[in-house]
Amino acid sequence: MRKKMHNKYFLFIVSSLGTILIGIIMIIYFVIIMTYQSTGEANYKKAADWQYSNKGVIGLTTKVSSVYKSYDEEYRLKKGDIDILILGSSTLMGVTSEMFTGYAVYNGAKNANSLLNTISEGNYFIDKYHSIKYIVIGFDWILGKPYLAYKKKKYELIFKEDKIELWRKIKDAVSYQRIKVVISNLMSMKKVYRCPKEDNIGTDEFFGADIPGICNGFRYDGSATFAGKTPLTQSKYENCLFNRIFKYTSVRRTHGVIDNRYLNDLKQLDAILKTRGGKLIIYIPPLIPKAARVIEKSKSGQYLKKTMDTLNDFSSENNIILIDAAKSEDFGCVYSDFMDIYHAFPSCQKKILNTVKF
Repeated sequence: MRKKMHNKYFLFIVSSLGTILIGIIMIIYFVIIMTYQSTGEANYKKAADWQYSNKGVIGLTTKVSSVYKSYDEEYRLKKGDIDILILGSSTLMGVTSEMFTGYAVYNGAKNANSLLNTISEGNYFIDKYHSIKYIVIGFDWILGKPYLAYKKKKYELIFKEDKIELWRKIKDAVSYQRIKVVISNLMSMKKVYRCPKEDNIGTDEFFGADIPGICNGFRYDGSATFAGKTPLTQSKYENCLFNRIFKYTSVRRTHGVIDNRYLNDLKQLDAILKTRGGKLIIYIPPLIPKAARVIEKSKSGQYLKKTMDTLNDFSSENNIILIDAAKSEDFGCVYSDFMDIYHAFPSCQKKILNTVKF
């Protein structure tokens, strides 16, 4: 009798653990499906159609943001009404169309975009879309973009999302933040809602969102809302200025030397734009106040001077507009205009670009 009871108890424990394990696996599978499901090109078109019709904000996850931006960029340029195209990394995502009076603007800046990719995009788009008269290209020396090895690239609109290993998906799926995002998206039942921080509407219907219900994504003009980001506090600003800033030493990689092939490519872009009555604009994005001056006084200072001397001479010789906004304090920007060392909110970008005349 005891043996039978023992066997029943053992089977109960095993079956209970098995049920729990299956439940956990199913939950993980559900979270992975919700997070990494392939949206397909048709869904990107639906999102772009909605945004074009409603002029609203498309809520996004980080995973699909660059893919959607690439799709929407081409979608908007096909309409033939864009005068100014902004190209670069996320440091330019705070630039909005309202900062360019009298022009139709699209901000095509993408996460981690290199100078090589930016130039290849520029060549591709001006060859294909003749409405473009001005291109603003980000020149992120703080992130080392101009110092990467030069390699001629041809831009292609490759419609695919990054492949992620299964173990990484599982690791992400069991994290508190991911589960919180999935639950939040499930609870957010409204397809279209009012943006809480700006006079606009938004939707998370097409891709979900890392932070649902707050218009965390891209506006109609391609700029980022940065809805989930908070301004630097004084203590965080001081930590950035006196500690973290010294991690950015990429300028030393080539002793401040820029490969001339980068400059030749920029010159060619400018020459084509000038035949249309426009020109190229090289934009060094803003850094937190005093950061550039701190770097100038550091070991990297002599190399940064070499970079800037080269760039100033190049822009002057070729009549190219160079906006050096690294010393953001000269334009009236304050630390609360930033979310980190090199990502400025529109409040700072506006102060800078209001000083530019084409």
